[in-house]
Amino acid sequence: MTAEETIEKRLEKLAQAISPDETLIENVMNRIDTKSISESERIEKLSTKFTARRFIMNRFTRFAAAAMIIIAVICGLNFIGGPDMAKVAWANVTKCVDQVDFVHFYELKFRKNRINNSLEGWLANGKVLAKKDDGTTFYDDGKTETVIDRHGEQIRKGPSDLGNIKGLKFFEKITQGLMQYENEDMLKQVPSHVGDDFLVYRFDPPERMKEWVESVAITVGRNSLLPVQMKIRRKDQADAYDLYIFDYESPERPAEFFDTQSITEPPHGKGEIVLDDEEVIIDISDSPGIKAVAIRLYSKYFESMGELKVLDATVITAEGFRRGIARQMPWQSNKEIKFGVGDSESWPDKKFRHVTAKIMLRPTKKKSTYLVELRCRFDVVGD
Repeated sequence: MTAEETIEKRLEKLAQAISPDETLIENVMNRIDTKSISESERIEKLSTKFTARRFIMNRFTRFAAAAMIIIAVICGLNFIGGPDMAKVAWANVTKCVDQVDFVHFYELKFRKNRINNSLEGWLANGKVLAKKDDGTTFYDDGKTETVIDRHGEQIRKGPSDLGNIKGLKFFEKITQGLMQYENEDMLKQVPSHVGDDFLVYRFDPPERMKEWVESVAITVGRNSLLPVQMKIRRKDQADAYDLYIFDYESPERPAEFFDTQSITEPPHGKGEIVLDDEEVIIDISDSPGIKAVAIRLYSKYFESMGELKVLDATVITAEGFRRGIARQMPWQSNKEIKFGVGDSESWPDKKFRHVTAKIMLRPTKKKSTYLVELRCRFDVVGD
């Protein structure tokens, strides 16, 4: 037996010992076969006598090659050399981003080296929910955008902006289409800086945003190739930039978090009221300055409209002042009533108070009994 045969035999035994059923070997060799096709074409063009594919088809050589690859993997080596990270195109990043369907993110707006305002948000299942530091909440489900203020009051509701943004599953949408460039050249962009554990890609602004964007720099993880930070330098303001931070490890918010009903302010008070019975006082002491609201439900006949269900409501302040805020107001089940009143003459201390209220009545299993959910607050102006 020759020395060459001894080496082949030993490599064959090693490869078989590592994977007796040859599954691992076949997987490895399939990858070699695939790669060797292009390699063989290149070699054949150079008029060499033997191609890589012919070489690996020898039984002993296949086992030998597989064994050497397996040894290299086990030892943490790359037998064909590691990838040149400086040549990793942006297209590779977009492919990794396409696999992500959830991300927790922050937006920080720096103005003259200070954080002017901030926003925290989540994207999951194609829906985005974000909250600003002033309490304003933005909810976009891809069809409709809803904006709610810190008091739970709906400010705006209209067509979705996200639904019109095409591109990466979350990256484009969170940045409101900033990375939607007009050509494919950006996909060929390579890192401007390669660190031990990150890559930095730098882009000029898209044509449509050149008036206010100076440059875009995106930091991605070297191993994951996922964006972890994006800095947008602005030219419309001095010493200004917007910073996005992407977090993939934060636990995903429950499904109800992405429901507009769950992002509105919870009721200040609840209570059951029987139609055509006595008024019920509902405690809403969680609303500053207001102790309770008294509500009575009853039916009333109107010549022009017939019989309607109506309600009377009276607010009771922390000082014990009572003020009627609604009288004979028509209502329907599962439909929120919104109203506001303001004056100074109706209050003993003559201070101006503007009262706002939202009332929802839901039927219960009890006859003529309704669950009332109430939100009420007021602003006091003057001495």
